[in-house]
Amino acid sequence: MRGPYFSFGRDRAWPAGNIQPVAEIVERDETTLVVQRREAATRVPRNTAWHPDEAFVSEKLIGRSMRFPHAARPAYAASLQPLPPRLMHERLNINSSQLQIRDTDSFDAKPVLIVTGTSDRDHSRADDGKISDWLGENGAAVDYWYLADLGIEGNGHMMMLEDNSDEIAGLIAGWLENVPSPT
Repeated sequence: MRGPYFSFGRDRAWPAGNIQPVAEIVERDETTLVVQRREAATRVPRNTAWHPDEAFVSEKLIGRSMRFPHAARPAYAASLQPLPPRLMHERLNINSSQLQIRDTDSFDAKPVLIVTGTSDRDHSRADDGKISDWLGENGAAVDYWYLADLGIEGNGHMMMLEDNSDEIAGLIAGWLENVPSPT
């Protein structure tokens, strides 16, 4: 196994499977937790499914995207399914519940592609670059594409639903065609 090993203390390790510090719980009652995350607080049910609301759709999933088909927003929002509480807690790293990769030996020469849009609120170039660096330091064969470097601007978190999704899918398909077959 290689390190670092998921410490968010003084070292501030930045591993791929545990990309954020433990969520700060700022309020709790019998049914709900409120966690502070970056600039916003998020209400999360403790034991029932979490339903994506309009604010989540607008601010997180669509966010600052200049390419999302805004006329499709109501249909998209209606298509979203509730998330089980455990998944939501893991995603927000409540009580250190986020996936932690402890054995990175299987990363050796594994091809990984990270694609980051210019308008994704939660995935900045710097943050996804740290993930790329960590994977590479632990043996993966990483390609990191910040779409602006490829002349593509305005994509947010849901790039697969945006008006240029075919272009991005084509680039990814081309990358996949060049990935060596496993031996």
